[in-house]
Amino acid sequence: MKFWLTLFLFILVYRPSTAQVLNSGLPIGTECPAFDPHHVSGPDRNSRACPMCKYGSRQGVMIWVNHSDWDALEPIARRLESEIKTRGLRQFRAFIIYMNPAGLPLAQLLEESRKKADAWKLEKTALVCVPSPTDPESAGLFQINPDPRVKNTVMVYSRRKVAHKVINLNAGGLDDLVRTCDEIFLRNPL
Repeated sequence: MKFWLTLFLFILVYRPSTAQVLNSGLPIGTECPAFDPHHVSGPDRNSRACPMCKYGSRQGVMIWVNHSDWDALEPIARRLESEIKTRGLRQFRAFIIYMNPAGLPLAQLLEESRKKADAWKLEKTALVCVPSPTDPESAGLFQINPDPRVKNTVMVYSRRKVAHKVINLNAGGLDDLVRTCDEIFLRNPL
């Protein structure tokens, strides 16, 4: 009995936390690099504009998505669209970076993503696509963990630097994310 109790306590105390195992994204304070995704919605629709080159001097949110559950992504996309419409594009940008975890051919990836963006009525939120979760010219630059347990990596940026990050955001965490953005943006007014 004593052995089992000791073993249980050892496992409880010394097990690695999920947050350590599932680390993803650039460290806070790091400058966000340039990358050229395919825009399927938002102001730069049908282009390969670099979000950081064009809008990095402002503030916003990047959500790097590593799953194919479009239903789970929809409330997040709609909420971001609503926040942008309330605040205006000069004050808040949102980029949903879909990393093509299924490895679809580019034409199919863009077609499916456009259909979702149109169905969700994304006009100001940028749904963008990159080739894969291991693409060295996008996800790799942002140190996104390609582990399938990392469903998404959220990075709030202000003046091109990572100010906050969240791993595995779900719709229930959107209010906290928006509050955190407000706090960060108030501390760093444009």
